[in-house]
Amino acid sequence: MEAENALANQKEANDNRIIDNLSIQDQVNFSTITLQLYQNETTKQEITASEKDSEYYKPNLGIQIIDALKSGWYILQGILVFFINLWPIILLGIGGFILYKKYIKK
Repeated sequence: MEAENALANQKEANDNRIIDNLSIQDQVNFSTITLQLYQNETTKQEITASEKDSEYYKPNLGIQIIDALKSGWYILQGILVFFINLWPIILLGIGGFILYKKYIKK
């Protein structure tokens, strides 16, 4: 009977050791570590010479043509808006010209 009790106690101790080992392994596997490092922020800048020609960065011909058409259209719009803003002066000029022709000719 004592042998059976000793064997049961040994199996129980073995099971407890296995459970303890699994518990420690579980704690290690799922542990979270928080590190806080205190140091002044440092920045390093480095300038390197570019060996590429400036032509490398220019857009292709199609995009340059489209940009030229857009900027030309914006200039034409600006000119038209300028003359439309001057309509009262143009109207006074035409009226003055008509009056000049009408009274000076007679």
